[in-house]
Amino acid sequence: MSKRAPRSPRRSSFKDPRRAPVPKNPAPIASAANPRVKEIRRLRRKKNLDGSGRLALEGVRLIREALDAGVEISQLVVCEELAKRPEARKLLPRLKEIPRLEVTASVFATLAEREDPVGLLAVVKMPPLEFSLLPSKKKLWLLADGVQRPGNLGNIIRVADAVAADGVIALRSASPFSNQSVIASLGAIFTVPLAADSAGKDFEKWLAERHAAEKDFQIVTTSPAGEKDFTEVDWRRPTLLVLGSEQFGASEDLLKAATVTARLPMRGKMDSLNVATTTAVVAFECLRARGEISL
Repeated sequence: MSKRAPRSPRRSSFKDPRRAPVPKNPAPIASAANPRVKEIRRLRRKKNLDGSGRLALEGVRLIREALDAGVEISQLVVCEELAKRPEARKLLPRLKEIPRLEVTASVFATLAEREDPVGLLAVVKMPPLEFSLLPSKKKLWLLADGVQRPGNLGNIIRVADAVAADGVIALRSASPFSNQSVIASLGAIFTVPLAADSAGKDFEKWLAERHAAEKDFQIVTTSPAGEKDFTEVDWRRPTLLVLGSEQFGASEDLLKAATVTARLPMRGKMDSLNVATTTAVVAFECLRARGEISL
């Protein structure tokens, strides 16, 4: 009797999904309803104040400033269709270790606020807003008192970086982390120590500590009716420079607490400057008076 040839083992039709090949370059997300895209959009639409401690930054400049400051970046959103500019291509190698989410141009448009998006957006950890972290090296602090326009607050923070101030305090003001503040600061929110207080209690405690710690500490407010020209103030003293709200100026309690109220001489018909412009003029006068620059 002839022997039967052994049967070859039957191949199973079952496919283990764990062994399925993973595409090296998955297709970019093309739906704005994708849960991960919706989460990032929520960060953008909630003025970055959703309590998660995260910021959504758009564009090369802001992301680069965050990187240079050592800020933690948890997510990168990339649209290869848009990220073709030299500055974007130069930055991408520095971001290669960060989890990446690729999206189409139409999806990125639902996340972008820039008119000319460069296809890069990063989710980063917010810097702290703590009075205890305000240093006392330069002995110059800027106080935004009731400044409600985020763009103005962002510009004040940018000025603080320019003069190397010890920090910016946002008292009853817009959030330093609203999208407009972040954009106007050009990334200075990562280089300038910040503190914020909506009620005033933490600020009052910090102010009492400064009076106790700093000899000749002074509070300087600005007003069209100021008692001194801003060039006549003794800026060599440790100084808290108060910048009042766009409409009402400094609050009554700070006007009463002020050591001196300074005025800017106006030669035209207008009686005042934009609050951010005033900040720049007075802060650089402070540097000049301290012999740090010549004008």
